[in-house]
Amino acid sequence: MEAVLIDPARTGADKFYVGTVPTPRPRAGEVLVEVRAVALSAWEKGFAQDDDPRSLARRTRRRAVNLGLEFSGVVRSDGRRFTRGRRVMGGTHLTKDEKALAQYVTVREDYLAELPDTLGFPDAAVLPSGAQTALTAFDKAPAPTDVLITGASGGVGVYAVQLAAARGATVTALGGHDAGPA
Repeated sequence: MEAVLIDPARTGADKFYVGTVPTPRPRAGEVLVEVRAVALSAWEKGFAQDDDPRSLARRTRRRAVNLGLEFSGVVRSDGRRFTRGRRVMGGTHLTKDEKALAQYVTVREDYLAELPDTLGFPDAAVLPSGAQTALTAFDKAPAPTDVLITGASGGVGVYAVQLAAARGATVTALGGHDAGPA
């Protein structure tokens, strides 16, 4: 299968290339997903900004596909919860799994959610990590009446604002833009 790979010996955008790796095979509790969309996040930004060959070699040595934590796609193998043809969104384990910037990814079924018919693949790919993090925080906290959300323009903050408002809280949101080095 084709995947976006990293050549640690190169720098800048030239370190990324489309290469061929074996199609993964699901283990117990996993399904094979044909990837339709991948969200790029701070995880991928870290690889893009890292031009140190030794650092990149260390970060990429354990797996072939290192990019793509969040994705959406179509299940291509039967599992316990998801069967062939189901539209799903999900994420890979941060440190253990091959990532999803490839034609296929194997993923634990408990890392997946069914994709509603009203949601397209690109929109669904951005939901798993940020939305789940915000939802988990609100589920663990007592119901707030007033909420201050710092980082409201970030990957978790945009969902935290919406969840707080949906739960009836008065929301104060702070966000910004990191323009990088001057």
